[in-house]
Amino acid sequence: KGSGNDLPRCTVITIPGMAEVLPIVDVNSSTVKEVWSLLLRSIDAADFVALDMELSGLGDLSALKASSVDDRYSGLRETANTHAVLSMGLACFKCREHSEEASPLLCRVDVFNIWLLCQIPFVVQPKSLQFLLEHGFDFNKQYSRGIHYHPGYAEVIEEYSMHALFVHILKARKPIAVHNGLVDLVFLYRSFYGDLPQKLGVFMADLSDMFPSGIYDTKCISEFVTRDTASFLEYIFRKSQRDNEEWKVCGRRRYIQLQFMEDYTSLGHVDLAIVRSAVTREAALGVDICETYAHHGYCPHPSVCTKCHDVVVILEHEKAKHSDARRLRRKRNRTDGGDKRPLEPAECEEKALVAGKEEAEGDTSGGGHSGGEHLHRLFQQDLEHIRSQLSSEDALRSNHNPSVSSPITPPFSHQPSVGHRSGFDAFMTGYSLLTFALHKLTKADGLSDPVQLLGGLRDWTNCLALRGKDIPLRIVKSHFVKTSVDHRRNAERCGLPSEH
Repeated sequence: KGSGNDLPRCTVITIPGMAEVLPIVDVNSSTVKEVWSLLLRSIDAADFVALDMELSGLGDLSALKASSVDDRYSGLRETANTHAVLSMGLACFKCREHSEEASPLLCRVDVFNIWLLCQIPFVVQPKSLQFLLEHGFDFNKQYSRGIHYHPGYAEVIEEYSMHALFVHILKARKPIAVHNGLVDLVFLYRSFYGDLPQKLGVFMADLSDMFPSGIYDTKCISEFVTRDTASFLEYIFRKSQRDNEEWKVCGRRRYIQLQFMEDYTSLGHVDLAIVRSAVTREAALGVDICETYAHHGYCPHPSVCTKCHDVVVILEHEKAKHSDARRLRRKRNRTDGGDKRPLEPAECEEKALVAGKEEAEGDTSGGGHSGGEHLHRLFQQDLEHIRSQLSSEDALRSNHNPSVSSPITPPFSHQPSVGHRSGFDAFMTGYSLLTFALHKLTKADGLSDPVQLLGGLRDWTNCLALRGKDIPLRIVKSHFVKTSVDHRRNAERCGLPSEH
């Protein structure tokens, strides 16, 4: 272990078949002391930090749909006062650039999944718990090893506590990434900082003080900047993965290459999550997708729905429709001299995939296997290689990771391919923000600091998505509103910036 901002060495971890694995550090009451220094150093070294939480419920959903934003905040405030945070995810992203224009953006990621147990009575909603159970949430672990916390203002901030961790995040003054972030920010404040202000304007003033480097909501960016077909978290994450693959194949712009701790296995408390899908385009297009899930990330009848909920499959169907439309446009616009324009990124990838398919068909023709059998055989070979990489008992815990498909399942299933686990969700949030940022950067932009990295999104800093609203909620401090008493008390004792 180093000192200061020193971090363990990192390496690029890949598995053949495009199945990268993501190490997630498990933080609970038994491991928190061991990983605490790594957790703090990762925050200090990060360009930005992504957050996510799992909750015991969302309260009265009708209050979250109120036409008045003030009424929505009042409903959220009541929910946060009566419900609890079950787990919290942190993903710390640190990037460095290669000198070549189209070379990868090397990005180190440290991901932490923190189990929590509230120490005052709180409400649990059956539907929320059932949802988490269906996605593999380990309530036995949460109740037996969750880090204890008391919500609200803490008179004494103890070491290794969530209040201490949250204050450290605030002191680090890093940009924060969230997805559909209003709910998470309300719960963060109530659980680890202080009593929530009565008025929305005071809460916005506090947030503006607490996070001076800005808050980025990936759902807001998806809806208002990139205007994606859907804006639920797994959709924009899988789409971000696909975009990066296209940029890499095209060779004309920066793309993301992830790096992780080289010696993460020495911690002994790390799960490995498979973040790449082995689904092929040929297999995906032969499956019927659930249109409701494709647009909203939710199916009202998941146990009886016979259609596919895998987002990678959904994206392949979406891409096929766009490719057909693009071919029709090219056919109409083609002149006698031919179409001389450069290939678009999607066309580059399509060309590479066609070449790969032809090569695969050539291999199968001599082996006596059909194309489908060959794809299945290649997939099984990839899985065997994955199993050999995850040979230890600790590594094999990833088979039960609710954030990913089990490696013994087919390439696609009727269930979502990524479940709800706060550490993995925080990683998806940060990866999506990084992709959005690269998409907005020009060739002349540098990446020497977080301001430059996220510079293309500066107009959408401190904007939060609001369901059913055509404009986002802006985190701004009014000249006519003071910050809250709890915020001023925390700022004074912890050395945080505060304007009265």
